[in-house]
Amino acid sequence: MKKIATLFTIFILFSTFIIPIQEQAHPLLKNEKLKDFINRQKIKLFNTNLPKTFVFNPMDIELKDDAFHGADSLNFAEWWYFDAIFDNNYSAQITIYVFGVLTQKFIISGVNIYNNGISVLSREEYYIFNDLGISKETPFIEIDGIQFMKGYIDEMTGHWTYDLTIDVEDASINLQFIGKSKGWKGDLPIGGWAAILPKAEVNGKINLYGVEYEVKGIGYHDHNWGMNLFDLIHFGWYWGRINSDNLTIVWFIILNTRFDSENLCVISKDEGDYINIDPKDIYFAAKDYSLDFIWWVPNSFSLKVDIKDIYFSLVMRAETIDSDFKINGHYWRYHLNCSGNIIIDNQLKEISGTQIAEFMRLR
Repeated sequence: MKKIATLFTIFILFSTFIIPIQEQAHPLLKNEKLKDFINRQKIKLFNTNLPKTFVFNPMDIELKDDAFHGADSLNFAEWWYFDAIFDNNYSAQITIYVFGVLTQKFIISGVNIYNNGISVLSREEYYIFNDLGISKETPFIEIDGIQFMKGYIDEMTGHWTYDLTIDVEDASINLQFIGKSKGWKGDLPIGGWAAILPKAEVNGKINLYGVEYEVKGIGYHDHNWGMNLFDLIHFGWYWGRINSDNLTIVWFIILNTRFDSENLCVISKDEGDYINIDPKDIYFAAKDYSLDFIWWVPNSFSLKVDIKDIYFSLVMRAETIDSDFKINGHYWRYHLNCSGNIIIDNQLKEISGTQIAEFMRLR
């Protein structure tokens, strides 16, 4: 543990050498009347009209994309993320992180369980890399010789399937994620990203404080890799997804500064293909800020797209917000009440329900 604590210290000290870039105010704030209105409403506008050099181009995935990537750099971060909202008002979020510092690597596994959005269990366990069995060819991770994650394509159905098994203090989790929509990957300004399972059926068992629950619901899985300390020049990001009965909208707002962002939005159809939305057609706003210790944190978001054959206008309001300090920044996990309408393929769909989202602040 002392060795891991030393590596944590090195990682954090390295980050202090990153010089914040100069933030550029949103053009609307140059208008004094609009500036006064925006400030009174506590709205943050994320500009999509500044010159851009980045455009997200999602591509099809293969199993190897969800294997361990690693990096040749002296520092990197890579992680596998899973979450699920169950039919019994419980929800779960599971992550395994691999951090590289100089010649050493260490691992953090995290489990968070919620009831009606309220945290009932939060555990993290720390390991050195030698404790980890991990594949560079297929999605497979074991810790101390015990399988943590195994991903494969079911030969009978063709569905991408993941088995998760994890034991922490006061809880054990055995879940299976079965993909319902086609995954995709792409390069970001902060490394690689793959939404392996934009939507998945989830079933299994959770033992919580000695009580076992059979659970089923809807989940999600993605994988990030190649992030390093130089990416800390970014302010952070917002991420979330919205499910309807037969499609999923995954949105990702990478904050270059407080007001300038790279906006991503991909629509995945159940048992179908995915559609990438041009950044210039994505309107996103964070609103209703409140103070969490020393940080201003939004309590609601709006997301709108209006193009040929696709329209949606969605409002997402925080039901609960769970904050946590991470090694590379501060993190807020939302349970959002999502509402609005989607028109796609000449069909109108009403959105209503709870979804999970996050705000990660790097500086």
